[in-house]
Amino acid sequence: MDKDKLFNKFKPNVYMKPDEYLNGWARKCGWKATLVYDSLWRHADKFGNSFPSIQLMAEEHGVSRDTIMRGLKTLIEYNLVKKEAKRSKKGKFLHNIYTLTDKTEWKDISKSLTATRLTKSLTATHQVADSNYKDTHNKDTHIIPKGITRQKPRGEYGNPEINSLIKFFKERFGLPLLDGSEQQNRRYCHLAIVKFGGADKVRLLIETAANSDFWSTKISSFMDLYYKGVRIINETRSNKGVGVIS
Repeated sequence: MDKDKLFNKFKPNVYMKPDEYLNGWARKCGWKATLVYDSLWRHADKFGNSFPSIQLMAEEHGVSRDTIMRGLKTLIEYNLVKKEAKRSKKGKFLHNIYTLTDKTEWKDISKSLTATRLTKSLTATHQVADSNYKDTHNKDTHIIPKGITRQKPRGEYGNPEINSLIKFFKERFGLPLLDGSEQQNRRYCHLAIVKFGGADKVRLLIETAANSDFWSTKISSFMDLYYKGVRIINETRSNKGVGVIS
């Protein structure tokens, strides 16, 4: 790197930093790194070497030593700064020297960091999923993993009496599915039980309608049965047919 070119705008008591840093890199590195970057540029010599102490930089910005050390770590990761320990001839540590690098040496690690975080997140998610779905079967029990709700088999939930009447309705009318929603049919089945005096009376009403040449083509849901049931009963009584509901 051409140090003279890098610091050709250096003037006594005046410090500058590259425009490129503020054009995107400051946002990538964060405010902690930017504070440290300011201090390093302020104390840099014409060769780009700077060696202010952690304590001095913390005092300059009114922040903690930990903040400065975190900022330095980021700058070093992005290769905006290189750190070298200065030692005496006897090997005793004296201080760190921070060298400001040219923009051509900067490394945009934000994408790799994002990918790393995403990988860790996905790994953690899969680990949780694997843990939740771990086979917990034994010969006597089936333990549902934490966070997983057991779903009852279709047709086995709710009032057994209503389940039985819906099944009977489908069988007698030869319908794999009833018109209307399942919720609607269950509601009108319950209302029919109340209206006609019990499940046995509703069962007989279904049988009567299914045996009628006329009503067997007019009834396709419990709502139909609920609203047309009285007519079915009255017509059956007047015709003295079999299966009259009394």
